[in-house]
Amino acid sequence: MNIAVIDIGTNTVLLLIARFDPIGCIIPLAYEQRVPRLGKGVDEYKNLLPDSMERVIGVLEEYKRIMAGFELAKVVICGTSAVRDARNKALFAELIHQGTGLTLEILTGEEEALWSYRGALSGVPDIHRATVVDIGGGSTEIGVGDSRAIHDRISLDIGSVRVAERFFKHDPPTHP
Repeated sequence: MNIAVIDIGTNTVLLLIARFDPIGCIIPLAYEQRVPRLGKGVDEYKNLLPDSMERVIGVLEEYKRIMAGFELAKVVICGTSAVRDARNKALFAELIHQGTGLTLEILTGEEEALWSYRGALSGVPDIHRATVVDIGGGSTEIGVGDSRAIHDRISLDIGSVRVAERFFKHDPPTHP
């Protein structure tokens, strides 16, 4: 069974097309990454900016063309930190559906931590204990567990875009 997963993050939009082997390991068939910077200004304005949403929809249209080359049983599209923090997330979800026919699922921070953990451990045999740290543009997820289950997880509103926009007013940074 082939599936496609699209991760709409604060900085990037990722596409993974994969199949599962008989023991549940993920076998990548295609991987794409684009940097439309959806979360630019979300921390300050609490809204997704119109030009940022348009860039993401353009990426999703490109990804639909790529996915057409595969026989897919399912397509999952998830929004993470910037989307869950935005007051206009419902508008964004509607624009995605109108433009691409895809239905956006917005992950909670704990769900994002779970999927980051499961993805990181996929295909790694004999894990007795692991900690996975996923530093994104808007948030950082931490998961602790073993090969069978995640035992604890947390999502923190600390990401590279969020920190840069709050604390670095010049590029490159200047001395105080």
